[in-house]
Amino acid sequence: MNNISFTEGKIDVKINDEDYSQELVGNKLAYLLLKKGVIDSKTVSRAVFLKQKYLQDGKVRKNLAQILVQDLNFDHDLIFREVATFYAFRTVDFDLKKLPDNIINDIKNLLETFDPEVRKLLLHVKALPLMFDINNKNKLILGATDPTDKGILRILQRLNIDRYEITYLPPANYEKLIEIIITPENEYLKNLEDLEDQYQAPVQIEGSVDEGLLEVEINKSALINLFEGALIEGVRKGASDIHILPESSTETSINFRVDGKLVVWHKQQNTLPEAIIAVVKDRSRGLDRFERESGQDGFIQREIDGHIIRFRVSIIPIAGSEIRNKFESIVIRILDDRKVIKNLSELGFSGYALKSFKKAISNPQGLIILTGPTGCGKSTTLQAALHQVINPSVNVITVEDPIEYIIRGARQVKLSHKLDFDHALRYILRHDPDIVLVGEMRDKETADIAIKLANTGHLTFSTLHTNDAPSAIS
Repeated sequence: MNNISFTEGKIDVKINDEDYSQELVGNKLAYLLLKKGVIDSKTVSRAVFLKQKYLQDGKVRKNLAQILVQDLNFDHDLIFREVATFYAFRTVDFDLKKLPDNIINDIKNLLETFDPEVRKLLLHVKALPLMFDINNKNKLILGATDPTDKGILRILQRLNIDRYEITYLPPANYEKLIEIIITPENEYLKNLEDLEDQYQAPVQIEGSVDEGLLEVEINKSALINLFEGALIEGVRKGASDIHILPESSTETSINFRVDGKLVVWHKQQNTLPEAIIAVVKDRSRGLDRFERESGQDGFIQREIDGHIIRFRVSIIPIAGSEIRNKFESIVIRILDDRKVIKNLSELGFSGYALKSFKKAISNPQGLIILTGPTGCGKSTTLQAALHQVINPSVNVITVEDPIEYIIRGARQVKLSHKLDFDHALRYILRHDPDIVLVGEMRDKETADIAIKLANTGHLTFSTLHTNDAPSAIS
């Protein structure tokens, strides 16, 4: 039984019949957080207990905010914004897309003026030098995700800086800056530079594709570096898709779709397009290198910058400028789970629309259909809506083809030639679902089953290709 009483100056906690009566560092902060409803009395008692335990162990010292975030899994930004207000740290908020390039370059250049060991220490405590004060050129302004970290003061002492200001830099802003300022080296592109001489002479093929000469091209390690490098750069540049398009018998264009627009990333010359396409097929799952007459769908998975990124590969045969060439177009969809939007307000919902939509997805049963043309955001909205209703008390099942994003808390059914939409939905009815997501209503049979699910006590989500909502009824 935990008992707690607090005043603005002192917190007394009794845990497991042991009394802890102490002047907590940050006790006024605890009072503030309690008063604002950010934490409750039970949380404070747990934090006090952990703080006492750390003091007894003597190995590490943590303040209240650090314990709440690191041990009790509270949202970092939620707690440290309150810490910043309480201790009068200024908060550095910015929209990275609107931040001028010269400011980013200034931060990068300032960081590079520090000793490599100091840079390493700053990154370890998640802090960045932002600028020197405009009114005082000797005063360094430092941004830190935890401005209370005592390690920052030790680093500043090493820099011999007398005047400084530590500000609160939200983790999201810190991570975005780090991605731009300290982009990890793309080892594949580095290798590509070293192997440039492999592209000096194109292989000429008369008539049909000569598999022997093609094999020579494919085995060039530079092509592998080009492909793997493109995957990494596509993720780092925030691209949604990578397009690989043959433009002639010796030239292939690699484009990234960034913010809805295709931009040229690289033009590969003096190389057979068939060789590049064969490398993509060989390094993907579910693709046949020797199939050039029909469309194919494949899959790639890579660990990039510490995150598992999945790629969906689509290949279709296209007409070439010369009859002897069998060209194929490749589009690789980048499926980065970090980009999944879970908050409806981030999608632009507001006011009455937000209230109505939340009410609709909160019903225990019914059919919610998202409509619109290709690429309008139907699936993105479905994902966000599903994250609003998923909890351990409900059984959520999705039927998608293909499965793009892994949704924690949902059972996602993978379709195959042995299990189509119709059969999958019939099995789902016997699987005791509460909420069902049908990726797309493609035909009358799928629509019939979706309606049956909605009419038998299930909340059903789906999409439909129509230009507007009223058209979904007809």
